[in-house]
Amino acid sequence: MIASYILVCSPMRTGSTLVYNFFNECTSGYSVKKYEISPMDFIEGTDFAPILFRHPVASIASLLEFLNKDYTLDNISSCYDRLKQEFHWAKQLLTKFPNCTKELRYENFYNNIEYLADWTRINLNYQVTDNDLTNFKLKFNIGNVKTMSENNLNLFQPNHISVNQGSNKEKLEKMYKTKLLYKELSNLANDYGYDF
Repeated sequence: MIASYILVCSPMRTGSTLVYNFFNECTSGYSVKKYEISPMDFIEGTDFAPILFRHPVASIASLLEFLNKDYTLDNISSCYDRLKQEFHWAKQLLTKFPNCTKELRYENFYNNIEYLADWTRINLNYQVTDNDLTNFKLKFNIGNVKTMSENNLNLFQPNHISVNQGSNKEKLEKMYKTKLLYKELSNLANDYGYDF
């Protein structure tokens, strides 16, 4: 794909900051930007937009943890409403701009940066060099990202990395144990190809 811009678009808590930094560090010649629920008007041949998704229930739990909120009905409901809207926005981008967008799932690149390099080669026709990939993995390992988040560097914010270091499993279990909004959360997960 020929493009000048890589526009990382995603709901919150879907790995977009890591992906933004990956493209910024590993793809030369592109202007890289990051968006969450913004009006978009992509230009074919100029814009390329990875559209990120993650298990919606894990995203909600991650948002609760990021905001330091308890797993209460009000807090879960508020995060559910917000992320339901953001996931809908992201899905519409794929439909509205099929020649400029490609879906990218968190579960595929979580703890697997090589997947991002392969995905980039396949979808952007760009070969990430071994040197760039090695440097990225060293610079953005979990310990360094925690330090970056403590210091607001590279778009990482305080509390950016959760206790479970991005794992969905514990987040899903914790949400399930609350028994709150189970039907709504299950339906939202199913809408995006996930089980809950």
